[in-house]
Amino acid sequence: MELTNIMKSFDEVLDDIEALHGMELHSLSGSASNIIITEVNRQQERVMLQVVGDGTDSRSFDELRKIYNALARGGFVHVDSAINGSGNSRNRPQTIYACLPYIEWAVIDRKKMLVCVDGDTHPAGTSKEMTETEVEEWKAEHEGQPKELAFRIDMPPTDFSLNRIVFGAPGTGKSWKLEDERKKLGGEFERVTFHPDYSYAQFVGTYKPVMGKDEDGKDTIRYDFVPGPFLRVFVGAVRDVIDGNPRPHLLIIEEINRARVAAVFGDVFQLLDRGSDGTSEYAIHASEDIKKHLSEELGIEESACAEIRIPNNMYIWATMNSADQGVFPMDTAFKRRWDFEYLSIDGDDAIDGSDGGNDDTKCWIALAEKKPDEMVLWDDLRKAINDRLADFKVNEDKFLGPYFISKKFMEKDIRNIVTRQDEFRRAFANKVLMYLFEDAAKPYREKFFDGKTRYSEILESLKVGGIRVFGEDFAKKFYREHPDKPREEEG
Repeated sequence: MELTNIMKSFDEVLDDIEALHGMELHSLSGSASNIIITEVNRQQERVMLQVVGDGTDSRSFDELRKIYNALARGGFVHVDSAINGSGNSRNRPQTIYACLPYIEWAVIDRKKMLVCVDGDTHPAGTSKEMTETEVEEWKAEHEGQPKELAFRIDMPPTDFSLNRIVFGAPGTGKSWKLEDERKKLGGEFERVTFHPDYSYAQFVGTYKPVMGKDEDGKDTIRYDFVPGPFLRVFVGAVRDVIDGNPRPHLLIIEEINRARVAAVFGDVFQLLDRGSDGTSEYAIHASEDIKKHLSEELGIEESACAEIRIPNNMYIWATMNSADQGVFPMDTAFKRRWDFEYLSIDGDDAIDGSDGGNDDTKCWIALAEKKPDEMVLWDDLRKAINDRLADFKVNEDKFLGPYFISKKFMEKDIRNIVTRQDEFRRAFANKVLMYLFEDAAKPYREKFFDGKTRYSEILESLKVGGIRVFGEDFAKKFYREHPDKPREEEG
């Protein structure tokens, strides 16, 4: 048997997977159901499956591409590591690949591996386990693997910061900005959202009960080390450094200050100090659990995994909103390890950097349900609300950003009039008015809403008077009529 890297393109592999259509593919896991490929949907980028005796399922091209990339890079793959999955999320894509005639499988060092071989060794739709001799050949082939961790690789130049926190008022587009720039950065990524009960064990990793098989093949519960998002991204980044693959690995943390960050990061805090080469300036000693995990995932002796640093191809980006209730303060030592980027309340540098923010928010809405011809421009209205908040000395971080109401409610026609007026009005009532009533304007509620103190009164006032919910003088003092306002005769 001759081992090789996969020589086909991903599209050619998809053609081979499509050729398995209608065949019953036997699971590599004795406890999992067999599967039948019913469609390779290139438009949706998913492989549609019939699970024998258990309904339907589908697997994404992105998942299959990750397995392909590992096969193309090294000729073998541990599917659990490649896709960060287990159970059916691992078994089904693993079974699909194993049923390709140029892929064989074996248990090597207690891991089930897929190995690319030179030529077809079994019929398409079946799988072939490597013999003991072939496994020994495989091990001999890979004896030259690195014996120690590596943390630096030459990366293409980029203007993106390694450690970065984007902050601003609610609705300024923090998450959108990171998602957009993640696509520009490329590579692999994982997203996690912090919350008050989030812990170091969840972020880095801990032992958890998982279902497995005992020596007799019976179901049993065992305790395995399960990595958290930080360690999963870290392993992927270090693996690429070792393999010489200059690919970014990004961890996105949403709402970073909703958790007690000092407790969540623990000793990882020390790694956030980056040197001039982008790696951690100071290493930390890995726990026994982490050393064992790194050894198993990267094929390196445990003794070589004693000290770890964040590699220079690993990025950590986060969003933060200091205005929300229930957030925790960050100490100065933690803050100084990040580059902070503020998003303007008026959207001038949010989203696309164009003058005046994004045109999505410049849409006309009839806020008064009983006065459908009385239109206001959302972007001007929320600025007027911010001006009113400023009159009450409310901090800017509690102002309304342009995307405080989701873009999905801002679909508009060629005259920029919102097409789903009722949905926008509900969003305004449930999001904007509730936020002002319960949070931003709460200490000044009676004056802010022109003497109204009950939420039911405020909602009724919105239906009847629109922006007059904030008082008769609001339009004159705060709301500036827009010269491009649609006129009734235009309709």
